[in-house]
Amino acid sequence: MTTSSPYRSTRTAAILLALGAIHPSMAATFSVTSNADSGAGSLREAITLANANPDVDVISFAIGSGSATIQPATMLPTVSQPLRIQGLSQPPGGSGPRIVLDGSLLSGSTPGLNLVASGCFGGNCYVEGLDIINFPGDGIRVQSGVWSLRSNWIGLTAAGAAANGGGIRVFTEQCIIGGDSAGEGNVISGNVNHGVTLDGNNNLLMRNWIGLSVDGTTAVPNGWDGVRVFGDGNWVGSFSSADGNVISGNAFSGVAIDTGASNTLVLNNRIGTSANGMSSIGNDRFGVDADGGPSYIGLSDAGNLISGNGYGGIGLQFGADGVAIAGNWIGLNAAGTGTLGNASAGIRLYSSSNTLIGGPDAGDGNVISGNYTGVSVDAGTSATTILGNRIGTNPTGTTALGNSGSGISVNGSGVVIGGDQPGDGNLISGNGSDGVSISGEDAGDTTIRGNRIGTTADGLFALPNGGYGIRALQGNNALIGGDTPADGNLVSGNGRGIAIEKWMSGVVLKNNIVGLNANETAKLPNGSSSGIDVSAPDTMVGAPGAGNVVAGSESAGIVLSGETAMGTTIQGNWIGTNRNGDAGLGNRIGGIFIARGLLAQIGGLGAGEGNVIANNDYAGIFLDTGHSISFLCNSMYGNDPIGIELAGLGPEANDAQDPDTGPNHFQNFPVITSALASGGMVGVDGNLDSLPSSDFIVEIFHSPACHASGLGEGRTPIGHFVVSTDASGHGVFSQSLPLVTNNGVVTALATAPDGSTSAFSPCHALSGPNAGTLQVWRSPLLSWEGAPPLAVTVVRSMGNAGAVSVTLSTSDDTATAPDDYLGTTQQIDFADGEVMKTVLVPIIADNVTEAQEQFHVSLSNPTGGASLGAQANVDAIIIDVGADFPMYYLDAPSIDEPATGQANLVFSVTLTPSDIERIIKYHTEDGSAIAGLDYEAVSGQLVFPASNMVQTQTVSVPVLADQLAEDAETFYLNTHSEGQIAVFASPGIGTIHASSAPPMIFKNGLED
Repeated sequence: MTTSSPYRSTRTAAILLALGAIHPSMAATFSVTSNADSGAGSLREAITLANANPDVDVISFAIGSGSATIQPATMLPTVSQPLRIQGLSQPPGGSGPRIVLDGSLLSGSTPGLNLVASGCFGGNCYVEGLDIINFPGDGIRVQSGVWSLRSNWIGLTAAGAAANGGGIRVFTEQCIIGGDSAGEGNVISGNVNHGVTLDGNNNLLMRNWIGLSVDGTTAVPNGWDGVRVFGDGNWVGSFSSADGNVISGNAFSGVAIDTGASNTLVLNNRIGTSANGMSSIGNDRFGVDADGGPSYIGLSDAGNLISGNGYGGIGLQFGADGVAIAGNWIGLNAAGTGTLGNASAGIRLYSSSNTLIGGPDAGDGNVISGNYTGVSVDAGTSATTILGNRIGTNPTGTTALGNSGSGISVNGSGVVIGGDQPGDGNLISGNGSDGVSISGEDAGDTTIRGNRIGTTADGLFALPNGGYGIRALQGNNALIGGDTPADGNLVSGNGRGIAIEKWMSGVVLKNNIVGLNANETAKLPNGSSSGIDVSAPDTMVGAPGAGNVVAGSESAGIVLSGETAMGTTIQGNWIGTNRNGDAGLGNRIGGIFIARGLLAQIGGLGAGEGNVIANNDYAGIFLDTGHSISFLCNSMYGNDPIGIELAGLGPEANDAQDPDTGPNHFQNFPVITSALASGGMVGVDGNLDSLPSSDFIVEIFHSPACHASGLGEGRTPIGHFVVSTDASGHGVFSQSLPLVTNNGVVTALATAPDGSTSAFSPCHALSGPNAGTLQVWRSPLLSWEGAPPLAVTVVRSMGNAGAVSVTLSTSDDTATAPDDYLGTTQQIDFADGEVMKTVLVPIIADNVTEAQEQFHVSLSNPTGGASLGAQANVDAIIIDVGADFPMYYLDAPSIDEPATGQANLVFSVTLTPSDIERIIKYHTEDGSAIAGLDYEAVSGQLVFPASNMVQTQTVSVPVLADQLAEDAETFYLNTHSEGQIAVFASPGIGTIHASSAPPMIFKNGLED
C-alpha cells in the first residue's frame, strides 16, 4: 500500500534538513574540562552560561582523554536556550559515548537532561554522544523546542543496564530521536519505564536500538514498552530501510500506540529480533500494541520485521480504529528463509474496528509465518479486511514456514478475507492447523473470497495446511467465494477440505475450486478427506451460474452428515469433474455422500440449478440414512458402479405402496415401459407404483448409452412432469419430450411429496417396447466374511415387455462352497414390466486368516426374447475379516407404538470372530423421533468376549406411547469402538410406527 500522506514530501524533508547546522552569528562554545559537579569547566557551569545567551551555543568536552563520568549531586540546570551538546567531542574520538552522566546520587523523578528551550527549531538544537545512566527520572526529557537526540546511550553502559527511571520522553513536536547517518542512532535500554515516550506530535525515531545491548545481540530490557506513543503523527522509523529502529527485548511491548494517539507510522523497524534480524530477542508482550488509530504499521515500501515476541507480533485492542498493517514480515527472520515466531498470533485483533491487513497493490501484503496463529480476529472486533498476504509460507509463496495453529482464526464480525480484484487474494498455506477457522458466537458476516488455500502461490502444487482449508465451526452468515469466478477460492492440497459444522448457520459457497489445481487440470486432493463436509443447517453449496468445482478428493466430493445438516441446497456445481466436464478428475468415494440427512435439495427444477455429478469412483450420490432429500435435474454420468445408491446395499427393487423405512424411504423409481424417438421428440410411457393418492415429480433423462449396471444415470435432463397415483398407489404417464437424437437411452427418477427422490430406473432403449437385457448390477461384487449375505441383484434394462427368465448360478474359484460361501443355482422369473430381482448368497466366516478370495456368478438361458448384458458373468470377491480385525454391523428394527405405557425396540449388534475381547459403545440420537417424547435415550457399552464364532448382542430402547396421530418416526443407535475393529452397517435405524400403522413389508433379508 502507498500513502499520499504529506509526511513523505514535506515533514520528512523539513526534519532531515534540520540535521544540518544553522549557524547563528553570535553562538558561543563552552568547553567542559572537569567532571566536577560544579565550578569552572563543569557541565553545570556550561549549561548555566549557555542559558544566559539567547543564541545557539555549543557545549564541547575535553576532560582528559577517554571516558569521563559526571555525577551531579543535584539536578542539572534546565536547558532553557538553544544549545548543542557535543559529547562526541571528548577525545580521542571513535565510536560510542565517552561522556557518562550518572544520576545515582539523585532522588525523586529527577531527569538527566531537562530541555525546555523554546528557541529550538529546524534542528538547530541537539544532544549527542552522552551515556546517561542511573537517573531516577527520564534520561532526557524534552518539554519544548525542536531537538535532535543522537548517538547517545540512555540507561546502559557497555557492561549492561544502568537504569534511568525512563529513557527519553518528548512532550514537544518535530523532534528527531536518532539520525539519518550511520552511528547517529541512540541505544535506549535498561530503563525502569518506557524506552521512549512520545507525548508530543510529529516526532521521528530512526536508527535507534531500544531494549538491546550496545552490540545488538542480547536483551537489556526497558521495564515497560520500548516506545510508548501518546501523541499524533509520530514516526517510528521512516521510508528508508536504513532508518528503521531495532526495538527488542523490552519487558512489555516493542511499540505501544496509546488510546488517544493517531496517525502513527511504524516503518522499516526490526521489532523482537537481534539487530541483524536473524535471532529472536522478543519483547515480552507484542511487537506493536495499538490501542488507538488510525495508524500505519508498515507500508508497501516500508514494512517492519516483527518476530520473536512473547504475546504476538501485532496486537490491536481497546478500540483501535482504522489501523493499516502492510508490507511487514511477521514471524520470519530478516532473510525470509526461516522462522522467528511470535509466541501467540502474528496479528491479534482484540477489539479493533476498520482494520486493513495488507492491500491489493504490489508489496502491500504482509508475510505472516512461523507464529502460533497467523491472524487472530477475536470477539469484539468489526470490519476487518485481510488482502494480499502470504500466511504460512516464505515471501515467494513456494515453501511452507507455517504458523503452528491456524492461518486465520475468526471470532469477530464483518471480516473480509480476500477479494475479487487482482492482488486481493491471500495465500494461506503451510499452517499446522486450519487455513481459515471461523469459531465463536461473535463470528458473523465473514467473507472469504479470491484466496489460495493449501497451495503454492501459483496454485499448481500442494503446500498443505495440516487441518481443514476452511473450517466454519461456529458463527453465522459466512460467504465463501462469490458470484464470479474471481470471487472463488482455491482450496486444495490441505489435510482436509472445507467443513461447515453444526454450530454454523447461513453459509454460502460459490465459485470455489476444491481438490484440483488452479487450472482445473489435475487433482490436488485435500488429504484423504472429502472436499466439502456439511453438518450445519441451511447451507448453500453453489447457485445457478455460481457453482463450485469439487473434484479430485480421496473421499467423497461433498458430505452431508447429521440431522443438523437440515435444509442444505446443492446447486450448479461440478462434482467429480471440472467446468469443461473432463474425465479423470473424479472423487474416489462418490460425488455426494449423505449420512443422516434431512430436507436437502441437490439440484432443482429452475434454470442452472442442476449439478454435473460425473466420473466419481463410487456412486454419484450415496444416501446412507435420512429422507426428504431431492435429486432434481442433475447431469449424472460416468460414476462407477452406480449413479444413485441408497443405503449401500445395492439396488433396491420397487415394492407395493412404498411402506418401507430407510434412506428416502426407499422411494420407488418409475418404470419406463416404452421410449420411442423420432422427429426431434421422444415419446415416453411408463408407470409409478408408490404412495396412494399422491403427486410425484417424475424426471426423464437421456444418456448416449446405458450405465454398465443396467441402471440409469442421466447425462441430460430432458423434462419433468407430475404423476398422480390412485387409491391403490398406481400412476401412469405418457409424455412427449424434446430430444434431438434417436440414439441412446432414457431413464427416470421419482420425487415424493416429502421431497424424497428415488434411485434411477433401469435404462430403456429408444426403440419402443422390447424384452430387454439381463445382467448383474455390479462387476465385481463385493462381500465380507461374517457380514450379511451378499445381495446379487439382476437388472432387466433396455426394455421390460413380457415375462422372461434367466438362470443364476455360482461356481468356485479361490473361494469354495460351502466353506467360504453357500453356492446356488436357481431360475429367476421376471413378470411383464418387472425390472429387478435379488438373490442372497450367504458368506461364511471361517476364522482363518487368508488372502482375498473370489467365486463366480453367472447368468444363462434367458427366455422370453431377453438377451444377456455385458455383466452376465461377474466375480464375487470375499474380503477377509480376520479375528485380529473383526467387523460388526447393526440391524434396522421397527415397532408399533404402544397404545399405553412403553414397549422395547430391540437392536441387534453382530460381531464377526474376534481374537480378543472387544467393546462397542452405543448411544441413541434423535431423528424425527425425539428422546423423552417418543423414546427414552439410552447409552452404554457391549462387551464381546474373544470367540471364533459370530456373536450377537442386543440393545433395548424403551418406546413411549404419546397418543398422537403421526407418521412413522425414526431415531438412531450410534456406535463407537476402539482399536482394530471395522463397521459394516452403522448406525442402526429404529422406526416407530403409529399404533394403527400397517405391518412392515420387507424387501429382502437385509432389513429384518
